[in-house]
Amino acid sequence: MHKARAEALRQLVGVRYTVDGLCSDTLPPTSFSVKVVQQLWPLVMFVELGLRNHVDLALRHRYPGVRQDQSWLLTPPAALVRVEHRIHKARSQLVRRRLTVTHEALVDQLPFGFWSALLARKNINGLWPDVSHAFAHAPGRDWHLVGPRVSRVVSVRNKIAHHEAVERSRVPHIIADGLTLISYMAPAAVEPIQQLLDSTSFVRSDQPPDAKPDGAAASAESARSLEQQ
Repeated sequence: MHKARAEALRQLVGVRYTVDGLCSDTLPPTSFSVKVVQQLWPLVMFVELGLRNHVDLALRHRYPGVRQDQSWLLTPPAALVRVEHRIHKARSQLVRRRLTVTHEALVDQLPFGFWSALLARKNINGLWPDVSHAFAHAPGRDWHLVGPRVSRVVSVRNKIAHHEAVERSRVPHIIADGLTLISYMAPAAVEPIQQLLDSTSFVRSDQPPDAKPDGAAASAESARSLEQQ
């Protein structure tokens, strides 16, 4: 990106935009970091896809349909009463678009918020024993290792979606949460995802969460990189 392009981006998103992508913890909430999004959004996407596919498989196993028109989404069991309205909404959206309502279509239609709601604390003694099979590699399939991490990833996802600042000091923790969740579902996927994150990174994905990135050095390097592209 040439220097002129960087300036054009500043004009588009405002003076609070940081070209280097390193949002200072003291910047206003409206600050928006492109580099943070470049690194964190793919991670959020992989976590969402993992939850969707693995939770679906776990619940398909727990609530197998007798007929082709039956499944845990097409004929929700009583255990899903708290999220049934979300399923009905997804079904209505498919009907409105004149699409066939199938289990697979509902899985694709349901948002991240639905899958994370299945892992809410209030479901520990109800739905969690069934959903926990999605996290076969979590020690003891302990909800306390999964639920809070999912909640934090969802929180960051919402910040990014609404162009809110993600503090630099939180980035290593977010990456650690995301990769840990992925390791609980599909350990073999961690390494390629980690490599992808590091290819667009100002914070390495193998950096300990408590480590502080060198803000000044990273800012200078990122700025030089952007201006030379």
